[in-house]
Amino acid sequence: SESFKTEESSLVSGGITMFVEICLISGGLYAGSELYKKIKNRLKKATDGMPELSAKNDYTDIRKLSPLEAERFRYEKTINRNFALALTAGGFTTISRFFYAPAGLVSIPILLYLLLFVFKRLTDAVFKEHHAPIEILDVAVIGGFLFAGKLPTSNMCAILYFTYRKLRIATENKSERTYLDMMDTQTGTAWILKEGVEVEMPMESVEMGDTVVVRAG
Repeated sequence: SESFKTEESSLVSGGITMFVEICLISGGLYAGSELYKKIKNRLKKATDGMPELSAKNDYTDIRKLSPLEAERFRYEKTINRNFALALTAGGFTTISRFFYAPAGLVSIPILLYLLLFVFKRLTDAVFKEHHAPIEILDVAVIGGFLFAGKLPTSNMCAILYFTYRKLRIATENKSERTYLDMMDTQTGTAWILKEGVEVEMPMESVEMGDTVVVRAG
């Protein structure tokens, strides 16, 4: 009877553990889908009117972009691709957890590839830019859980990392767009103090030695 009680207790404990894992994974997938929708809407707003810098435009001629714009274009396209890969790995991990265990093997090379990308970002920041980036924690967490066999947790960390990167790109694009719009609204004139009188004149007419009148706002 004692062995029966022990076995029954193990089954109950295993059932509770599986239920908790199902809740966590389901919640993570739901949160991820909601984040993806928000990111998609933000990217659409941020890149509206800027098709030359949008990685979603497959017809962008990168040869017509400046070196800085071309680099940003490639980076955004890489982040979008890696985010899709992280979601794909998450799908295989979920399938392996609940339906077909060998499907999880497909997610391992994907996570390794994403880990190498994050590791390269880390080394570039340390050796080229000479600062300690957030990728230190990302490499430790994604790689640690991956090599510990915790595929769902490692995958969730990878999704969160690339979600953060996509949000940052959207924010930078929106900030740049706001700045450009603000510059477009400038009148192109300045107030110059000449012989005690304020005179409005075009910016290109301002010369060295002129006294420019500046007011708050």
